[in-house]
Amino acid sequence: MDAKKLTVTLPAETAEELTIFARELSEKKSRIVAEALTLYFDIKDSELAEIRLKNREETYTLEEIERELNL
Repeated sequence: MDAKKLTVTLPAETAEELTIFARELSEKKSRIVAEALTLYFDIKDSELAEIRLKNREETYTLEEIERELNL
């Protein structure tokens, strides 16, 4: 996995919790943050999908998409 270095500012309490968890889990802070963001993005992706579904007048079944794509 390619990595990109970022600088973030966290509330002092959150930074302290991160330090405590990293120490207790013997993990790097960056790994914990990366995992937390992945989970957060999964949740937000589901929320966005629900919003998109509600806002769309038409939906398509998998079979309809496959037929349209000649699969």
